[in-house]
Amino acid sequence: LVAARTAELAHKAEALERLHELERDETLAARLAAETARLELLRYQLNPHFLFNSLNSIRALVYSTPDAAGEMVSKLADFCRRTLSRSGDEMVSVGDELEMARNYLDIEQVRWQEGLQIEVDVADSTLPCKLPQNLLLPLLENAIKYGGRTSPGLLQVRIQARNEKGTLTCSIANTGRWVKPDTNPFTDSTQIGLQNLRQRLARHYGNKAAMTHDNATEGWVTVRVSLPCNPPTA
Repeated sequence: LVAARTAELAHKAEALERLHELERDETLAARLAAETARLELLRYQLNPHFLFNSLNSIRALVYSTPDAAGEMVSKLADFCRRTLSRSGDEMVSVGDELEMARNYLDIEQVRWQEGLQIEVDVADSTLPCKLPQNLLLPLLENAIKYGGRTSPGLLQVRIQARNEKGTLTCSIANTGRWVKPDTNPFTDSTQIGLQNLRQRLARHYGNKAAMTHDNATEGWVTVRVSLPCNPPTA
């Protein structure tokens, strides 16, 4: 009788453990699904104002300079193709990310014309380094959006990247001023985007990556991202 009771309890314990394991698997699957959905949302969170502004600029160029309109359509199509063909939160090289950044800036340059000046200063040693895709684009969007609103004249944007002792440091600087979250007069605040970037960095690198900003140089705002040049694979 004791042996039968022991066997029954053991069977129930096994069944309970299987149930808990199933629940854990379902919870994990739900979390993964939610994370995947969130990352997809991040991928499509490329500022819709960029698309709207680009289309409006194309409309204006069609009548004034058709060749420029055609060039902008080609650049916009290539940019959208590159953006939509990237899957998940995969790692890409700095070189690949820089190509996306240049494509984006080419479109903005057509739209801003003489009102935008761009400088790229990227060390060759950084090009093979890996980083989460679409890490620089939101920073460039913010630089142009807020820099354009707070720069008194010509909007200048500078991209820099350095690889020093295995640490990759990318910086996006723009003329203008930093807009604090509690004093932001714009409804399309950048703080959510920056928080998402911090979460992505934490997920990939833990406490080995950091994102900071400063306006130490008068009239300029700089956002820096520092991370290991050769991150551990998942």
